[in-house]
Amino acid sequence: MKTKHLLSIMLLSIFLLQINVTFAQREVTGTIFDANTGNTMSGITIQVKKTSIKTESSKNGDFTIIIPDTMKTIRFSNFSAMNVTEIKFIAENNVHIFLSQKDIFDLTLEELMQVEVEIATVQRRAIQEAPSIITLITKEEIINSGARNIIDVLNLVPGFNFANGNVGSVSLGVRGLIAAEGKVLFMINGQILNDPLYGNFTLENRLVPEHISKIEIIRGPGSAKYGGYAGLSVINIITEQPENEGLSVSYMHGAMSNQFNTLNNANLSYRKIINDLGISVSISGNQGDATSVYNFEDYAEQERSMTDGSGFLGFNADLKLNYKNLETTFSYGKYEYENISNLGIAGLGGNVILNRSFDNFLSTIKYNIKLNDKLTISPIFNYSFFRPYYLTASEGDETVLLNGDFYKLNTSRFQGNIVALYNPNKNLDILIGIENTYLTAEAKEVRVAFAPQLGNIADSFFNGKDNINTNSYSAYTQMDFYNKIVNITVGLRYDNHNLAGTAIVPRIALTKKINKFYAKILYSQAYRIPDIVNITSGAKIDEIGDIITDNNGIPVKDDLFPEKIYSYELETGYQLASFLSISVNIFRNQINNPVIYRLINGYDTYSNFGTIGTDGIETSVFFKNEKLNFKLNYSFYKTNENTISLYKVDDKDDILLGFPTHKLSFYGTIKLLKNLYISPTIHYYSERYSAFRVSGVTAFSKKLEPTTIANLFVNYKLKNGFEIGAGIYDILDSKYMYVPEIESYHAPLPTRNREFLIKVKYNINNP
Repeated sequence: MKTKHLLSIMLLSIFLLQINVTFAQREVTGTIFDANTGNTMSGITIQVKKTSIKTESSKNGDFTIIIPDTMKTIRFSNFSAMNVTEIKFIAENNVHIFLSQKDIFDLTLEELMQVEVEIATVQRRAIQEAPSIITLITKEEIINSGARNIIDVLNLVPGFNFANGNVGSVSLGVRGLIAAEGKVLFMINGQILNDPLYGNFTLENRLVPEHISKIEIIRGPGSAKYGGYAGLSVINIITEQPENEGLSVSYMHGAMSNQFNTLNNANLSYRKIINDLGISVSISGNQGDATSVYNFEDYAEQERSMTDGSGFLGFNADLKLNYKNLETTFSYGKYEYENISNLGIAGLGGNVILNRSFDNFLSTIKYNIKLNDKLTISPIFNYSFFRPYYLTASEGDETVLLNGDFYKLNTSRFQGNIVALYNPNKNLDILIGIENTYLTAEAKEVRVAFAPQLGNIADSFFNGKDNINTNSYSAYTQMDFYNKIVNITVGLRYDNHNLAGTAIVPRIALTKKINKFYAKILYSQAYRIPDIVNITSGAKIDEIGDIITDNNGIPVKDDLFPEKIYSYELETGYQLASFLSISVNIFRNQINNPVIYRLINGYDTYSNFGTIGTDGIETSVFFKNEKLNFKLNYSFYKTNENTISLYKVDDKDDILLGFPTHKLSFYGTIKLLKNLYISPTIHYYSERYSAFRVSGVTAFSKKLEPTTIANLFVNYKLKNGFEIGAGIYDILDSKYMYVPEIESYHAPLPTRNREFLIKVKYNINNP
């Protein structure tokens, strides 16, 4: 019934908006130049302020835009190069505009608030008017903070925390809820990073921060636009655009106490426009001999040194080739790490060393067909390949784990989209899309822990076969309606999966900005269709949540069905002064039938469990003047319902395992001299809990006391394009550990402790 009402609202709104009043208008043409070099600038957004009328400058810097006579201000913006310029009243019909690259300190707080994102809307829109709770992390913030990896960057986001999974990997938590198993959509340049087997993207030591231009984040659901992985959040990592021409090379080195080679980050980026061809290449790699200098101690008080067995190696390459209306994007990533914590048992397999690796290749081809000024149709094709959680064992006791390849699955995703963008008038954007996704997977090597006598069971891993194919169809729409009273966004998505059934999710958002005040009211539903291994490893549970096994100890199979997520959000903000703003949001999230992973007798199992939900608040204070900018973020959650004992903390019904209920983050930059930047970062986490239970009875538990992590990074920009930096991460040596977010035999896992950093970078603009 709710879905029918939402459709009625959408149709009525579209009908009413076709009753247009024609105003006098005129055409303005022009060319945009870089004020420093005199070169023309492509990819600049030109928008009539307070309307959805906008265009972009061409490869030659030219633009044409229709301006209603009632509108007097045009904005020219390219935030990747820190350009934001407003011109009040253009009298001429042909103009030359000169933009200069700016330091973030040269922009006012109001200009930063006007930065546009496209992660939540049909077309780019200012953050305060976007119909979601949005976080934008800029390149300046990333670089100035001295971030070492993607976790350091995402730790700046309110409500984001990190936990340890059962296999020693690190996953994200959002607003107190575990986001593993495909509940957060990770993208790089709009391409899906979640693997089709499990729906995961592991985070520890991933990605070199210099590889990133900016990150756009929805803190909340995005399934109506993006599909099933976008249940709790959407994270789009964006690399450099061709329009920001230049060449940059960087290197960062890190050392911890008695370990002098804990981090080596290197990055090369090249961007160039050649006639109608835009090229952007980013290549990066990272390596370290150890992730921590402390020991991992399991619940049986057995220990293993992280110094000798927690090394990692990563590589990423991204290529963008744009030619006129054709956009192509390619990405390759590889990451591997030594997993000495094994499956949470330090002495497992005679101190065996497990090496896990993750490979992915992503490709996208998109062609924009502009049928007229109001309608653009874009066919999109995506192909991706993944080899996640590839596991090899060495130096172990083969009565427990056989040495050599232990777990090796390959999977591919073929996805075709046709997207139509319709702008019937200046107040309405309509997106309509259809999508077909075909997944294929093949088992190469699968062995069972604790049962080496079974040998390789790959030929029967996927329900009696060594391969499996799945298919799904989707249709989705979103309408953004802008008017003087309130901006309205409505959306709807339908998915049909050949193995897991159907899902329908709506969303509606009301937003309004009045001078320095804005407010948002948001309601969304989201879903997640189980992934391939979830479906083929579905297991039956009893009334207390234990996995049912047969007489041989093998889990009994059961069908899975889609998770459903409900979200209610309210955000408001106000610019208190030219240098100070504040925002507050409250939320309620609830997940019905979440798919949860358990390792039972060496077998992976997945089952649907009851209901879990959280209520909470997130606040942000933003201070900005010519010499100082900082953000102070606070987030809090408590449970509103939890029928799943796997997440419970003994004697504490309002919190969940793994994540702190309170998180406070302060980060910013002081411009001490013209080119000298000092950036402190402080994170405070309240107490956290872990537990291991047998048949619902707690066997081991641990309380981790509140923790403060303080960092400091200094960056100096020389006039010849060189930058040098140095800093210390975790100055207080807090001994922070990642805690399992679910009852688990895996004890808390030590992570990067106090680390000394040095960095050097060289930039050439417009080579």
